[in-house]
Amino acid sequence: MTNPTPILSHPDFDKWFATFRQMQDPEADKVALALVASPYGHQAYQILASISKNSDTIDERKFADLTQRMQKSTDSGEHANIVTILNNYFADTSHFNFTDAQKQRIKNACFFFNNYAIEGTMILAVRSLLKQYAAYNSTQVLGSTRMLPQYPHRRILATMDFVLDVMDPNAFEPNGSAIKSIQKLRLVHAMIRARINLKSAVEEKKISIKEDVEISTDFWNSNVWQKEKWGAPINQQDMLFAINTFSQEVIDGIISSGEKPDDEVLNDYYYTWHLYGRALGLHDEINPTTYAEGKALQEKIYQVQFYPKNADGTPFINPIAPALSAPLVSFIKEFSGLPKISYVYAIIRRYNSDIDETFFENVHKVPMQEKSKFFLILMVIADNLIDFVFATWSYIRYQKSRANCPELAARMHALMVKVVSSQATWGTEHFTIADGFGDAEAKKDLEALRAKGRPSIFKIVIDTFLRGK
Repeated sequence: MTNPTPILSHPDFDKWFATFRQMQDPEADKVALALVASPYGHQAYQILASISKNSDTIDERKFADLTQRMQKSTDSGEHANIVTILNNYFADTSHFNFTDAQKQRIKNACFFFNNYAIEGTMILAVRSLLKQYAAYNSTQVLGSTRMLPQYPHRRILATMDFVLDVMDPNAFEPNGSAIKSIQKLRLVHAMIRARINLKSAVEEKKISIKEDVEISTDFWNSNVWQKEKWGAPINQQDMLFAINTFSQEVIDGIISSGEKPDDEVLNDYYYTWHLYGRALGLHDEINPTTYAEGKALQEKIYQVQFYPKNADGTPFINPIAPALSAPLVSFIKEFSGLPKISYVYAIIRRYNSDIDETFFENVHKVPMQEKSKFFLILMVIADNLIDFVFATWSYIRYQKSRANCPELAARMHALMVKVVSSQATWGTEHFTIADGFGDAEAKKDLEALRAKGRPSIFKIVIDTFLRGK
């Protein structure tokens, strides 16, 4: 049951709130530890990549096929054990037994996001992720998993895919992906925690294992995870922080661009992410239900994590933020097909106009003074033109205003899914998003898609809105 008491009014709030930096997600962690301990545990990531729809199941054949492709011997007994573990985990859908009122709020949230699908997807990159990268304690995990430092574009696209999955109008239908996407993300977080803890245990000589841990200590300045300093890996407070970047920060980015959504839809959107947060393992005690409280709580986290200090109280420069921000800026330039990097800085400003530019300059080392004012003006004009075109299309095609047209919002969602998916079919190796640990068959499939060339945005728009594909 959600705690009705406002979180910030808790007695001795700072001390109490800090305790959540040592709490993780015991339910998912038990499953992750069992997988990591298995000789086939590393294959779990590839098996997870093979399921996407809510109706998908995992069977022993998936593991057998995988090991044969990798030219390794199979152990059907151990495969069966992992299949049982995974299916038991995915069978627990208690977090998705929504009431009718909750279903309506989720529906409202999906409509809100998809009505601003173009802006919302861009906000994920230039606001949500930049906020995530700025949090010093949390970024220790991001820098440790190799995925972001080595495959930043793939990791960014995976984030966009996740949000589009849970904002799909059919997200919780059998052919939707929200349930599986949320469950998979929760389990991946748990497996990352298990691998970090295992890495630290090896370095401390507490245990001896075969080195099969996809964890880097490059950013740690230590061979062992510093739990007292950073908190436990992917702890409860970090979960709240990340979820708020997908909810509260998306709302603030849309408002920053000049839109004026009403309070009811903002709270429906935020409350939907409260439900998603719970399903991802976040405790109700620190899981706000309203946008206002979520924003206030997020500011408490920012005050500590954005501006870390040395032991003597002097400011400490976060070395991880610029290391992650640079490839993100590069990705946005490639994703958008922009000719100049200064245009990316203008996009950052467009969706962060409520934030002092020195934040990006000091924390991310992004030279905001080099932004293109000309391109920023063009963006404002383009935003207004897009609003006019879609409002007109909604009236002509559906005889409804854009503000009351779920059919148009669904088309907008389909458009962004196609745009994001198209990025996996072209470019360099860092766009390979099928499997974070490398799958030869998936790689061949993507190479075949690349050979066809990158689909044009214009063709995607035509297919979505005129041909209905």
